[in-house]
Amino acid sequence: MNDSPVPQRLFALFWTGNALATTGSEIFRFAVGIIAVDLLVASPFELGVLGAVTFAGILLLSPIAGAVTDRRARRAVLLATVTARILLMILVPAAYLVDGLSIWILIGLVAALSLGDVFYDAAHFSVVTELVPRELVSTAVGRLQTADQVARIAVPGAAGIAVRFIAAPVVTVFAALFQAGALLMFRRLPRTGRPSDATARQPFRETVRAGFAFIGQSLVIRTFMLSSGILNLAAGVVVAVLTLFSLRTLGLSPAEYGIAMGIGAAGGVVAGIVAARIGEQIGQIRTMVIAAAGIPLAYAVLLTAPVIPVPAVVSLTVAELLFSFLILLYGIQNAGLSARVTPSALMGRVASARRLVAVGSFPVGSLLGGLIAQWWGVETALAAALVISLCITLPIVLSGLARRASLPDEYAAIEDRGPA
Repeated sequence: MNDSPVPQRLFALFWTGNALATTGSEIFRFAVGIIAVDLLVASPFELGVLGAVTFAGILLLSPIAGAVTDRRARRAVLLATVTARILLMILVPAAYLVDGLSIWILIGLVAALSLGDVFYDAAHFSVVTELVPRELVSTAVGRLQTADQVARIAVPGAAGIAVRFIAAPVVTVFAALFQAGALLMFRRLPRTGRPSDATARQPFRETVRAGFAFIGQSLVIRTFMLSSGILNLAAGVVVAVLTLFSLRTLGLSPAEYGIAMGIGAAGGVVAGIVAARIGEQIGQIRTMVIAAAGIPLAYAVLLTAPVIPVPAVVSLTVAELLFSFLILLYGIQNAGLSARVTPSALMGRVASARRLVAVGSFPVGSLLGGLIAQWWGVETALAAALVISLCITLPIVLSGLARRASLPDEYAAIEDRGPA
């Protein structure tokens, strides 16, 4: 990103748009949790469904989204999805103001947002790989993730205070305004990323199949996709019950919960700053193994929060600090490795097909967490997440990649390899 002023300027535009979009999404996500628990008094099962549909689009549309992204101008896909976000977010306060907001309407709107987010995520990662050289993708992702984590620090505390004075559904108006700011930034990006002639002429079914075929051939993508799937399965269980656990079991107020989550997100800021450097020093693969092995510790701190002689808000903050640092440390290395081994023409399809397993496990975990909490209690759901998280490193160990510190050069993408 230091080769010329043009890439720096374009990446700065993209970085700003990303930061605004993330801030809007974080405001909306926080408000939705408060609306569901405090305003609509949702049951554990309903909260599990709400958590599941947040990522349901990945299960339903990932392969299609990747193929569409690789067959269209990626900037256009980005603009369309952000516009859809704005329109859907505005419907929450609109339904509230006419006294028509219910938990199932909220679930429906969140589900619709998740469908659009699949296309956004596919285009987002592809645009990053167009704006910066492959060897700088980890650094670029680190800078983007640092901005994301700053938003996650600032938003929960500010939103937690805001809902004391403004109804939570009305707070979602601010989420839509931040998305509008992101739209203005993304519109200033050049119209690049046109698909190759071969991709444009390829039958749509073959376009979709090409992404899965590449993953089947790539040991690196396949291994870390499975590891990420286990990580997000455990995370889905936790996220499904975290608001309920914090507000009802730990007895925190919405403001205390927001402050704990905000401070905890600082771990991700640190990871965003140092992740690329750590990966260079000790190796990207070794860094991922260490991070994955440490994630169960964060869940253990959370699980013991009701019984240890420490204020509950402190335990929640420490658990979030650990988790946000480790998951960002892991994720930034994963993004860099994926970019190195994937040909540009397949970037959208491979990213989406990979997310089908890697992130598609999150809604499965959310449903599982909601069901376990409904039948056996919130603490049992957190214990299940802890057990699942102990298996995150298993695919890396079984593949043999755990014995390597870094990715050998022979794994790097050859641009004319594979279908385009």
